[in-house]
Amino acid sequence: MLSIRKRIHKGLFVVVVLVCLFIILLWNSPLPVITSQLHDRAASKVVVTVYYEALCPDSKYFLAKQLLPTFKIAKSIMEVKLAPYGKAKTKQYNGKITFDCQHGPTECQANIYHACAAEMIEDPLLRLEVATCMIMDNRLPEEAMYKHFILALGFLSDTEYVSG
Repeated sequence: MLSIRKRIHKGLFVVVVLVCLFIILLWNSPLPVITSQLHDRAASKVVVTVYYEALCPDSKYFLAKQLLPTFKIAKSIMEVKLAPYGKAKTKQYNGKITFDCQHGPTECQANIYHACAAEMIEDPLLRLEVATCMIMDNRLPEEAMYKHFILALGFLSDTEYVSG
């Protein structure tokens, strides 16, 4: 059994060695480089690309209940890219491109309208709000597009939409 004095000396020796190693590591580490990299990362946004289907109930829930509320809170650190394609399949036959959507041709039509809205609306919050409104009311995709996209951007007034 070691005496108390020897244990204290061993403990102090270990502490001194650890402190010396720490000082050597700190002295040789590129801390300014690390801090500048962290600062650059803080300025960039987290990119969230959402692949969804315009008629999918899970996509509808995700956009309305999770993505939009989160984006409203964290828009300063978040960039959302919308990809209304989901589980669709692209086919090419005799130079003609067609799409096969999981929820049928109506979903393909709705996906196209969503893609147009995502491409044309520059404001990120408005883009996400319009996509969310359209997906919540998407059984008749063309009507949803007029109601939520065209009217939201002011391309038509309510009276022009009703009479047109």
